[in-house]
Amino acid sequence: MERTVLITIEEAAAACKVEQELIEFLLQVELIPIVEQQGRRYIEDIWLEEIRRARRLLEDLEVNLPGIEIILRMRRQLLRLYQMLAEREADHRQQIEQLRAQYEERLRNLQQVIILEIPGDRQSFMS
Repeated sequence: MERTVLITIEEAAAACKVEQELIEFLLQVELIPIVEQQGRRYIEDIWLEEIRRARRLLEDLEVNLPGIEIILRMRRQLLRLYQMLAEREADHRQQIEQLRAQYEERLRNLQQVIILEIPGDRQSFMS
């Protein structure tokens, strides 16, 4: 697991090339969690990419702050949905493999029953 580093809002703003006000907005609407230690406010460095996304929306696409909030929340929701779908797909694949194994076992059992019950040329019947 990666170790996160605490950085100040000023450091985050410099690293992401944004005004501190953008980060303050993201903190205010709880898109980025604040960490308070010894009377100072920090954010974890893992949130720098989210700040960069907000910057691209603001500068490149000229999205306003409420629009940025909506877009970033919808993005998170979509990512959660994709993760849920991937997990369900994996579960379904596992269930399909279990059912296939059960089917093959039952088919082998039925073939054995048929071989035992049918007199005569068993090989030609099973082919």
